[in-house]
Amino acid sequence: MSSSIPRRPSTPEQFQKGRELAARVDLFGSPAVRSLWEAVTAAMGDFNMHVVEGGYLERSFNETYLPDNITEPRFVELKAAMDKAKAELVKRLRHEIDVDEHLKP
Repeated sequence: MSSSIPRRPSTPEQFQKGRELAARVDLFGSPAVRSLWEAVTAAMGDFNMHVVEGGYLERSFNETYLPDNITEPRFVELKAAMDKAKAELVKRLRHEIDVDEHLKP
């Protein structure tokens, strides 16, 4: 009972922060960051759709979670693709932030 649902906003504040981040990526993100953002969004959507349609979610009291022992090949493939896309975006963002820091006067 350890895996939570991947980063799905559940409060108005979380939805607002997500919209603000998306707007900042649109305004200030490099083409590489925007492309990676879109890849993450698509990968998360594919994974979440598979989770919902596959009936993998379980409930315990007020908590919804993914069990740890899911080995279905498509689930594992989509989870790995989502994790890889997120890691690539984070790596690129960190690189661009480092470059910006070094370019400051």
